[in-house]
Amino acid sequence: MTTSDTWELEKFLELPDGRTLAYEANGNAKSKSVILYLHGTMTVGDASNPPANGIQKDMHFVAPTLPGWGQTSPRPPGVPFHAVVRRDTTALLNHLHPTMATDPEYKLYVAGGSYGSVPAQIVYGSSLEDFPMRDRIVGVLIMGGFCPFYKMPDWGNHMTTANYLSMGPFAYNSPFKVVPRMMAWGIGMQVSTPEKATAFLKGFLFDKMPQEEKDFIVKRRGKSIEELTENMGRNTYRSMKKTIAGFVDMATAASADWGLRDEIFKSPDDPTSHFSGFPRVIVASSKDDTMAPFAFAEWNVANYKNGELLSISGVGHGGAVAYVNEIWDKFLGTE
Repeated sequence: MTTSDTWELEKFLELPDGRTLAYEANGNAKSKSVILYLHGTMTVGDASNPPANGIQKDMHFVAPTLPGWGQTSPRPPGVPFHAVVRRDTTALLNHLHPTMATDPEYKLYVAGGSYGSVPAQIVYGSSLEDFPMRDRIVGVLIMGGFCPFYKMPDWGNHMTTANYLSMGPFAYNSPFKVVPRMMAWGIGMQVSTPEKATAFLKGFLFDKMPQEEKDFIVKRRGKSIEELTENMGRNTYRSMKKTIAGFVDMATAASADWGLRDEIFKSPDDPTSHFSGFPRVIVASSKDDTMAPFAFAEWNVANYKNGELLSISGVGHGGAVAYVNEIWDKFLGTE
């Protein structure tokens, strides 16, 4: 591995199955309050800019890179995505916090944005056998995320045609996964350098935005669009430089059975507002989000015990960065 392939905070863990897990961490490594952040598509685990509220609370921010992205080894053939996520996450937390599973003083905050909401929900919905730290979870954050497609039969009706084609049966049932492979090849050509990746991301997320939305984001964040996309573009380049396996696997992972335990869900007609013994599930979403439709957020809030909607307005999928500080402040108040 060359120096140009690595970044200052990136570290590597050799996993029991012989694979490699890349991750970054920031904050107090001895803290018993831990944030586990699971990234979205075309990026990597990045701990260079953890939530300010988390640092103020002396928390440890842990950001693994998902299977098949960046420097993390792909999912082994024949092993479900949900099983790999649980194994990798268990190994990483055992490495960084060896007593978490047995020490009740630990508090684990699990968060995921966009596609990262899939592994975040998988971790939350684990059995104790598959994820021994499960009972340390005090909060779950789903930002601009998905719902379990296998539990929402009409999920495709809420997506744009392009997104449905990239995430639905057309992608995961295509022979040799030729559809996602062709998409990954096409995108890979456009993100083959950090500069190209930054330009691609700017065009994909921001150039098509109404000017008033861009102005709103710049005002809220105090940074130009160029500044906001620079680090994002670098991570996009990192995510697909070594392998496209993570991209190719997305539709299969999102559409498969996630292995979620039944007890985290409530009955549709249950009027109970608070379920003791279950963490709050904060669901942040915008009605203007076409990539992760608001209907997914509504499903999550209606079905997860202690689901709570945090509705953001005036922005689409990429525009959620305008509210990132408020979202984290809301979430890290979860006890």
